[in-house]
Amino acid sequence: MNSDNRKISGKLDRLFQKTVEKRPGKQLISCIEKGDGSFRWSAAAGNTEEGSPAHEHTPFFIASIDKMINAALLIQLVEEGSVQLDSPFADYLPASLSSGLHMYKGKDYTGSVTVRHLLTHTSGLADWYEDFPKNGKNLVEEIIKDGDRDLEISELLEYVRSRLTPNFEPQPIQSFLEGKSDGKRIKTRYTDTGFMLICAIIETVTGQPLEDLHHARIYESLGMKHTWLAHRTESSEAVPPAFPLLASGKKVEIPKMLRSVWGVYSTCDDMISFLKALYAGELFQKPETRNLMFSGWHPFGFPTDRASVRLPGWPIAYSHGAMQFKLPRLFSPVKAMPEIVGHTGSTGCWLFYCPQPDLYLTGAADDLTAGALPFKYVPAILRLF
Repeated sequence: MNSDNRKISGKLDRLFQKTVEKRPGKQLISCIEKGDGSFRWSAAAGNTEEGSPAHEHTPFFIASIDKMINAALLIQLVEEGSVQLDSPFADYLPASLSSGLHMYKGKDYTGSVTVRHLLTHTSGLADWYEDFPKNGKNLVEEIIKDGDRDLEISELLEYVRSRLTPNFEPQPIQSFLEGKSDGKRIKTRYTDTGFMLICAIIETVTGQPLEDLHHARIYESLGMKHTWLAHRTESSEAVPPAFPLLASGKKVEIPKMLRSVWGVYSTCDDMISFLKALYAGELFQKPETRNLMFSGWHPFGFPTDRASVRLPGWPIAYSHGAMQFKLPRLFSPVKAMPEIVGHTGSTGCWLFYCPQPDLYLTGAADDLTAGALPFKYVPAILRLF
């Protein structure tokens, strides 16, 4: 390691320890790799589910980072002609799942919600994970309080249909992408409901379980031997014990819920391999197809209610299954923060690529209360470079 790399590694070590000390569970894993392989740094703190010390190869729950995986699968089906982005999503699902999901101000917009709306978070659909019913806790709070249980997609969608209210009508996202929106802002609000529907579409169109498609179309082709779907599949090679899932530093046991929502576990190495291939367009028939996921950015809005405080908001922008994050100059006055693209998860996990200076960054706290961590920790890392 040359002197410059030793210097930056030392700074990263100090930043990592400072960040760990602020975490209630003292649990964190972080990895950085230059695209050309000239630099790599990693660190881990905390213990695994079995009590052994964590290290750079410890698997972690990737939460909503899996949206990039599922978006890539769906876009593969678009390339193959099995799915049309601007067709109503209900065309691909039985009416028992799709009907009446978007009743907004007395009008049923369900038939106007397209597959593209789901991919871009512009549908206005309520979020089964974070949104609150008029009375009571949201669904995740109920499960943590009352105990783990299976959540069939039919139950999740019935919960959305009967107890939650859409946030706005489906947005003119296609006009925006074509430059015909007359400068009008596109409303964008994060909703896990849309990606649960995407998973259902993928299974319905292919006639195969999502976990089989993950392995056959993504993991095996990229050599991701240490990635699997929680309580559905196993990694193709033995892996060390994973991080426990925490909530404010206390262990949470929700294996049934994780299985129900097709939760994924992976490692830093596998996550970086995935993003490298995705960004290079290697997962698609036409390399230029990757532009669909990394262009046409539209920003999320400001938080307006207690659910949206926990959701991605401005200045984060979204495209078709991927995030863009760049702090405005106001928040980075000395030197502008470079653009980063990728995804985060509500458990404080992240997977980003920074084109300048060609860095891949991934890691996790695996704590249900750490959703904002990546947007504080990753910019601090970039400042060191």
